Amino acid sequence: MHKRAVGSFAEAKAAEFLMQKGFEIVEQNFHARWSEIDIIARDKESGEIVFCEVKSVRAERAEEIYLTLSDQKRKRLEIAVQRWLFTNHKQEAKHRLDFIGIVWDENSQVLDIKHFEHI
Repeated sequence: MHKRAVGSFAEAKAAEFLMQKGFEIVEQNFHARWSEIDIIARDKESGEIVFCEVKSVRAERAEEIYLTLSDQKRKRLEIAVQRWLFTNHKQEAKHRLDFIGIVWDENSQVLDIKHFEHI
């Protein structure tokens, strides 16, 4: 599977996962100048706007999944979050940044979904 296809596959699985947890998907693939927010959702329980970065790895790299989010990427995401909040007039809204890791096998089967909140 090509890298772009893997990314789209992982984002679709992450959105499905969030909806099953009771989240409402607000927007996907929001582009800011140097970054992209994969999924923007609303946690119906807390009312928070949740900005999600989605990464996928093959099973043999599952322990490294959180390491795929560099400090530089996190900083760019935080700038993109502020841009989205400003653009949508929601600067005062409760929000958080989450990370969703999708672990898959060589047959493109999802083995695990890891959800890290408040990264």
